Amino acid sequence: MSNYSIYLEEFTEQHDFSDYLKLVNDKNNTYAIEGIDEKRITKKELIKFINEYDGILYGIFNEKKRHIGNLSFSKIDDRKKICNTGILLSQSYQGCGYAFQAMVLGLGNIFDNFNIDTVQLFVLESNLSAIRLYEKLGFQLQGVAHNQFFKNGQYKDSLEYRIEKRNFKYYP
Repeated sequence: MSNYSIYLEEFTEQHDFSDYLKLVNDKNNTYAIEGIDEKRITKKELIKFINEYDGILYGIFNEKKRHIGNLSFSKIDDRKKICNTGILLSQSYQGCGYAFQAMVLGLGNIFDNFNIDTVQLFVLESNLSAIRLYEKLGFQLQGVAHNQFFKNGQYKDSLEYRIEKRNFKYYP
Protein backbone atom coordinates (compact mmCIF):
# COMPACT_ATOMS: atom_id res chain seq x y z
CA MET A 1 0.00 0.00 0.00
CA SER A 2 1.37 3.40 -0.86
CA ASN A 3 0.32 7.01 -0.72
CA TYR A 4 2.32 10.12 -1.48
CA SER A 5 5.42 10.04 0.69
CA ILE A 6 4.89 6.86 2.74
CA TYR A 7 3.77 3.29 2.23
CA LEU A 8 2.66 0.49 4.54
CA GLU A 9 4.02 -3.01 4.40
CA GLU A 10 3.31 -5.90 6.72
CA PHE A 11 6.39 -6.16 8.93
CA THR A 12 8.18 -9.53 8.91
CA GLU A 13 11.47 -10.82 10.22
CA GLN A 14 12.90 -10.36 6.70
CA HIS A 15 12.94 -6.58 7.21
CA ASP A 16 15.92 -4.60 8.48
CA PHE A 17 15.53 -4.21 12.24
CA SER A 18 18.01 -1.40 12.88
CA ASP A 19 15.45 1.45 12.70
CA TYR A 20 12.80 -0.64 14.47
CA LEU A 21 15.13 -1.30 17.41
CA LYS A 22 15.97 2.41 17.67
CA LEU A 23 12.26 3.22 17.57
CA VAL A 24 11.18 0.87 20.39
CA ASN A 25 14.21 1.60 22.55
CA ASP A 26 13.71 5.38 22.46
CA LYS A 27 11.85 5.89 25.74
CA ASN A 28 10.91 9.47 24.81
CA ASN A 29 9.13 7.99 21.80
CA THR A 30 7.41 5.09 23.56
CA TYR A 31 6.18 6.74 26.79
CA ALA A 32 2.57 6.29 25.64
CA ILE A 33 2.95 2.74 24.30
CA GLU A 34 1.74 0.03 26.64
CA GLY A 35 3.90 -3.09 26.74
CA ILE A 36 7.19 -1.27 26.13
CA ASP A 37 8.68 -0.66 29.54
CA GLU A 38 12.07 0.61 30.67
CA LYS A 39 14.14 -2.42 29.74
CA ARG A 40 15.94 -2.45 26.43
CA ILE A 41 14.34 -4.62 23.72
CA THR A 42 16.63 -6.96 21.78
CA LYS A 43 16.37 -8.03 18.14
CA LYS A 44 15.49 -11.56 19.29
CA GLU A 45 12.61 -10.22 21.43
CA LEU A 46 11.39 -8.05 18.58
CA ILE A 47 11.37 -10.97 16.13
CA LYS A 48 9.43 -13.05 18.66
CA PHE A 49 6.92 -10.20 19.07
CA ILE A 50 6.42 -9.92 15.29
CA ASN A 51 6.06 -13.68 14.79
CA GLU A 52 3.54 -13.99 17.62
CA TYR A 53 1.61 -10.78 16.92
CA ASP A 54 -2.12 -11.45 16.98
CA GLY A 55 -3.31 -8.98 14.40
CA ILE A 56 -1.88 -6.96 11.54
CA LEU A 57 1.39 -5.12 12.06
CA TYR A 58 2.40 -2.69 9.32
CA GLY A 59 5.72 -0.98 9.06
CA ILE A 60 5.45 2.63 7.94
CA PHE A 61 8.16 3.38 5.36
CA ASN A 62 9.09 6.73 3.85
CA GLU A 63 10.00 7.45 0.21
CA LYS A 64 13.59 6.39 0.93
CA LYS A 65 12.31 2.99 2.15
CA ARG A 66 13.31 3.84 5.71
CA HIS A 67 11.23 2.29 8.50
CA ILE A 68 9.81 5.26 10.41
CA GLY A 69 7.04 3.69 12.46
CA ASN A 70 4.37 1.05 12.89
CA LEU A 71 0.62 0.87 12.53
CA SER A 72 -1.20 -2.05 14.09
CA PHE A 73 -4.67 -3.52 14.09
CA SER A 74 -5.37 -6.01 16.87
CA LYS A 75 -8.15 -7.65 18.85
CA ILE A 76 -9.94 -8.24 15.55
CA ASP A 77 -13.44 -9.50 16.31
CA ASP A 78 -15.16 -10.77 13.15
CA ARG A 79 -18.46 -11.33 14.95
CA LYS A 80 -18.69 -7.80 16.34
CA LYS A 81 -16.87 -6.34 13.30
CA ILE A 82 -14.53 -4.31 15.51
CA CYS A 83 -10.79 -4.03 16.14
CA ASN A 84 -8.25 -1.87 17.96
CA THR A 85 -5.57 0.25 16.34
CA GLY A 86 -2.37 1.90 17.48
CA ILE A 87 0.41 3.86 15.86
CA LEU A 88 4.04 4.50 16.76
CA LEU A 89 6.05 7.00 14.75
CA SER A 90 9.68 7.92 15.23
CA GLN A 91 9.96 11.30 16.97
CA SER A 92 12.05 12.72 14.14
CA TYR A 93 9.17 12.10 11.69
CA GLN A 94 6.34 13.42 13.86
CA GLY A 95 4.55 16.58 12.77
CA CYS A 96 5.18 15.92 9.05
CA GLY A 97 1.83 14.34 8.14
CA TYR A 98 3.19 10.78 8.03
CA ALA A 99 0.93 9.52 10.84
CA PHE A 100 -2.14 10.95 9.10
CA GLN A 101 -1.17 9.33 5.80
CA ALA A 102 -0.47 5.99 7.50
CA MET A 103 -3.80 6.03 9.34
CA VAL A 104 -5.70 6.88 6.12
CA LEU A 105 -4.04 3.98 4.31
CA GLY A 106 -4.48 1.55 7.20
CA LEU A 107 -8.09 2.43 7.96
CA GLY A 108 -8.99 2.33 4.27
CA ASN A 109 -7.47 -1.14 4.03
CA ILE A 110 -9.06 -2.51 7.20
CA PHE A 111 -12.51 -1.21 6.22
CA ASP A 112 -12.25 -2.40 2.59
CA ASN A 113 -10.54 -5.77 2.98
CA PHE A 114 -11.59 -7.07 6.38
CA ASN A 115 -14.96 -7.62 7.98
CA ILE A 116 -14.58 -4.52 10.17
CA ASP A 117 -17.12 -1.73 10.68
CA THR A 118 -15.62 -0.05 13.77
CA VAL A 119 -12.06 0.71 14.81
CA GLN A 120 -11.32 1.78 18.37
CA LEU A 121 -8.26 3.04 20.16
CA PHE A 122 -7.16 4.17 23.58
CA VAL A 123 -4.93 7.20 24.10
CA LEU A 124 -3.48 8.88 27.16
CA GLU A 125 -5.13 12.22 27.94
CA SER A 126 -1.68 13.83 27.89
CA ASN A 127 -0.94 12.74 24.30
CA LEU A 128 -2.44 15.86 22.72
CA SER A 129 -0.83 15.49 19.28
CA ALA A 130 -2.26 11.96 18.93
CA ILE A 131 -5.69 13.16 20.04
CA ARG A 132 -5.62 15.93 17.40
CA LEU A 133 -4.66 13.34 14.76
CA TYR A 134 -7.48 10.97 15.72
CA GLU A 135 -10.08 13.73 15.81
CA LYS A 136 -8.91 15.04 12.41
CA LEU A 137 -9.43 11.54 11.01
CA GLY A 138 -12.99 11.48 12.37
CA PHE A 139 -12.58 9.37 15.51
CA GLN A 140 -15.23 10.22 18.10
CA LEU A 141 -14.56 10.33 21.82
CA GLN A 142 -16.49 7.58 23.65
CA GLY A 143 -15.37 8.40 27.17
CA VAL A 144 -12.74 7.80 29.80
CA ALA A 145 -11.48 4.26 30.34
CA HIS A 146 -10.36 4.30 33.98
CA ASN A 147 -7.09 2.49 34.75
CA GLN A 148 -6.99 1.13 31.19
CA PHE A 149 -3.30 1.90 30.62
CA PHE A 150 -0.62 0.05 32.59
CA LYS A 151 3.06 0.85 32.28
CA ASN A 152 6.03 0.66 34.60
CA GLY A 153 3.86 -0.58 37.46
CA GLN A 154 1.31 2.24 37.25
CA TYR A 155 -2.26 2.48 36.01
CA LYS A 156 -3.47 5.54 34.13
CA ASP A 157 -6.76 6.60 32.60
CA SER A 158 -7.11 6.61 28.82
CA LEU A 159 -9.56 8.17 26.43
CA GLU A 160 -11.47 5.74 24.21
CA TYR A 161 -12.06 6.81 20.62
CA ARG A 162 -13.93 5.04 17.80
CA ILE A 163 -14.53 5.53 14.12
CA GLU A 164 -17.12 3.72 12.04
CA LYS A 165 -16.63 2.73 8.43
CA ARG A 166 -19.64 4.79 7.34
CA ASN A 167 -18.05 7.94 8.84
CA PHE A 168 -14.55 7.45 7.41
CA LYS A 169 -14.09 10.04 4.66
CA TYR A 170 -10.39 9.91 3.81
CA TYR A 171 -10.18 6.91 1.49
CA PRO A 172 -6.79 6.76 -0.22
